Amino acid sequence: MNFEYLSLVAVLVILIFFALVVIKLKSKPGRGDLQLCKAELMTSNELEFWRLLVPAAAPLNVAPQVAMGALISTRKGLSKSELFAARNRFDRKRVDFILYDEQGTVRLLIELDDRTHETENDAKRDLMTASVGYQTLRVRRKDARTEEALKIGLAEAMAGGENTVTKLAVVPG
Repeated sequence: MNFEYLSLVAVLVILIFFALVVIKLKSKPGRGDLQLCKAELMTSNELEFWRLLVPAAAPLNVAPQVAMGALISTRKGLSKSELFAARNRFDRKRVDFILYDEQGTVRLLIELDDRTHETENDAKRDLMTASVGYQTLRVRRKDARTEEALKIGLAEAMAGGENTVTKLAVVPG
């Protein structure tokens, strides 16, 4: 056999081997294909509530699904382990809605309580947001059937001052 022929075959075998390795790596989850899909910004229940909230909250602005990391930060001077421990308590959580003014100041956090909310976890969350000065209004969707009922609840919650949690009272509507 010819040396050039053997060299060509060896190069082809090496190229095929590397091509197979690349194909194999790309087929593993988490490598080439991240296996992602689009998520909905709000559930149908949240969207229905948002439609009542926007006019009820005017002139304040409404933002849905706000990351708690945008609302809460850690104190300066923490060690790396303290920083991560503190951030892990809130950085992957979201607030259902926030009301903010034209200067960008957050005026009220709103949590739409439904079957996915657990009372004990909600209490811890409320304590955390209150500890940094936020007011929270907790609303059961069935208790906010009208724009007027929601306006009353918003006014009461914002009159409560900093570090407070208000639950929307049942208002016929």
